[in-house]
Amino acid sequence: MTDGFQANRSADNSIRATWAAEITFDTGDVLEVLETHKISGSSVQFGFNYHFMDVERKCRFRLDTHGQEYPPGEPCHVHVGENEQIVENGSGRLCGYGLERIDFLVAFHLANQFLKGRKLPWD
Repeated sequence: MTDGFQANRSADNSIRATWAAEITFDTGDVLEVLETHKISGSSVQFGFNYHFMDVERKCRFRLDTHGQEYPPGEPCHVHVGENEQIVENGSGRLCGYGLERIDFLVAFHLANQFLKGRKLPWD
C-alpha cells in the first residue's frame, strides 16, 4: 500500500481502515508504519507493523502482529537488529517492559529514544 489512509466496507458490513506511512528522520533512518483496523458490529480488531530501519534499510527494530488483527491492547512482539531476533512479550530481555498497548505513538517514541542514544527496553 502507498502512504495514506483507506477505508472500505465489506460484504458482511464490517469496515476495514488501513493507514500506511513512511517517516524519514533527519539522520536518514526510516520508520515504516502500517496499521489496520477492523470494526464489525461491536468488535474492534487492530493489526500493525512499525518497522524502524537505518539509512541502508536494515532493521533496528520492528514491532508487529505478523499480519494478524487482535483486540486493542493485546501484546505483540519485537524483532531486534539486522537478524531480526524475535523477543516475545514477557521475555526477561524486556526487563518488565510490556508489549501490550503498542501503537504508533509508542513506536515513534522508541525510534526517537534510539536516535537520542538512549537504550531501548530490549537492549
